[in-house]
Amino acid sequence: RQADLSHAQEEGRPIVNLRRAQWTLAILATLLVISLHFIFLSHAGGLWRDEANTIGVATLPKLGEFLHWLDFDSFPILWLLIIRAWHAIGLGSDLSLRLLGCAVGLGIVAALWLNARAFRFTFPFFSLLLLGFNSSVIRWGDSIRAYGLGMCMAVLCFATIWLVVQQPTRRHVIWATVCAILSVQTLYYNSFLLFAICV
Repeated sequence: RQADLSHAQEEGRPIVNLRRAQWTLAILATLLVISLHFIFLSHAGGLWRDEANTIGVATLPKLGEFLHWLDFDSFPILWLLIIRAWHAIGLGSDLSLRLLGCAVGLGIVAALWLNARAFRFTFPFFSLLLLGFNSSVIRWGDSIRAYGLGMCMAVLCFATIWLVVQQPTRRHVIWATVCAILSVQTLYYNSFLLFAICV
């Protein structure tokens, strides 16, 4: 019996070592992706034209003006309301806005981990490779535009709708509904992604 136990432990050791190596690799990849977002933050500089347009529309003094000029912006209302609230609490400087963009970019990384857990994967290794290390995702996701929040909401829609498929509880349905509404109020073309996810 003791020999069988030691033999099972010897057989299990490579599995434990492989899991440890996988977790180490996933954590290192995540930390590297996070560092890329901070590198972008430190080199992003001032706001460029389209970002300045978003800030200009979001911070119009009167709500009526804001709603009128909303038609001339590229995004639905959610991101502009977030920028408006961010500015209203005194965080309207370029650096403060860049920190908001970086937080959204890091939110994408967190959403990838949540998505992996929803689909019962241990970690989002391939998602980190395909999205996390993608320079376009970092550049546009961390910009003061709605692209990053839209990506984050699309990933969360995928996870929450899958949870509804697996376990259609009231809580899962509410979370999926909230994510779906926020997603289509962040980017117009998220409605097509939402349709594809539901199909």
